Amino acid sequence: MEAKESRSGSYVWQSILYGRDVIQRGARWRIGSGRKVRVWQHHWLPRKHPPLLCSPVVEGFENATMDLLIDAETRTWNEELVDGLFAPEEAELIKRIPLARGSAEDILFWPHSSNGRYSCKTGYRFLKEENELIPFGEPVNTKLWNGIWALNCPNKIKNFMWRACRNSVPSKVNLMRRTILQEAICERCHQVEESVVHAVWSCSSLDVVRSNLSLWGVRRTQSFVDFKELLSWIIVNHQDPELFAITVWTIWHHQNQQIPRVPAVPRPRARWVPPSNGSFKINFNGASFRAENKSGIGVVIRDGHGMVIASLSEKLPRAYGPEEVETLAAAMALGFAREIGVDNVVLEGDSSIVMTALRGEDHYLSASGLSVEDVQLLAAHFLNYFRRDGNKLVHSLARFATFLV
Repeated sequence: MEAKESRSGSYVWQSILYGRDVIQRGARWRIGSGRKVRVWQHHWLPRKHPPLLCSPVVEGFENATMDLLIDAETRTWNEELVDGLFAPEEAELIKRIPLARGSAEDILFWPHSSNGRYSCKTGYRFLKEENELIPFGEPVNTKLWNGIWALNCPNKIKNFMWRACRNSVPSKVNLMRRTILQEAICERCHQVEESVVHAVWSCSSLDVVRSNLSLWGVRRTQSFVDFKELLSWIIVNHQDPELFAITVWTIWHHQNQQIPRVPAVPRPRARWVPPSNGSFKINFNGASFRAENKSGIGVVIRDGHGMVIASLSEKLPRAYGPEEVETLAAAMALGFAREIGVDNVVLEGDSSIVMTALRGEDHYLSASGLSVEDVQLLAAHFLNYFRRDGNKLVHSLARFATFLV
């Protein structure tokens, strides 16, 4: 990974180095001990773009490593320090990163695959996405990103604005370019192709929405090449960017609601099956509540007759991703079983990715891999995948956790 380019290198060697560069751009650090990972210089944030921190570097912390942010005794994030060093959105992202119960090695993983391992297929997809997000030779517009970051509106709207600036929104032009659609004419005005800026700004069908000339008079006097240029103008000229962002998101959301949807074909319902006599079955589930920034965990332990002998519903202090919250639920389920003295158990969950990872003997390299390894140490028995429609009881307990004090 440290090899340098050479003009005398063969075509094969140059190709290997190019592949190495792709991996370096797309890989992320999984935080173990945190000693190898530099806070502001390395790619470790659990988001696709931008991979580096946008929060300004704090004097005295220029070369800080991640272990500075971790409480070595409790193996949890030092939340007071994290909140003090980083912007609120990035601080929340950091605090959602799961940490191992014991010290572990920092390793690079590939976040664009479910198992954290690089493949030619996922590498190709990464390059396609990268090409759409950052055109070749274009620097990252930090001022624009900070302007989006500072908007006083929900995160989902900020995310949409960022994606629209990078032309990664599924407008008809973009879908046609990916050969998903055969033509790109706007469905509302039937006059021009539907680019992102056309769909949310210049389409004639939006005249009634943009009728306030004191706010949107520029729509009649100035044209914009793309959405990025439009939003930059709105922010630089202080044209109420919050109202603009909320309006744009509402237009896009309303447009998507008008798309006819094909009814789903019902599938057979899964039925819960009791374990064999003399053993117990542990069902677990996790749920995230983004609005409240909380997660919930539900656990039910039943005997061979299907009788519930213990249950648990617990609230977690922040909203984790689906894979992370399911892994934390599995760990809590096994810890709960140990507390009440239950062994000879079957662990059953409804996340096929997590259950497959827990069965695996290889190292699971995704962001939640350290939590998976913790669960593997606790799980000395069988692991079953069970569809959610047969796991309703613990799913309800997980959702009930949001009402707990």
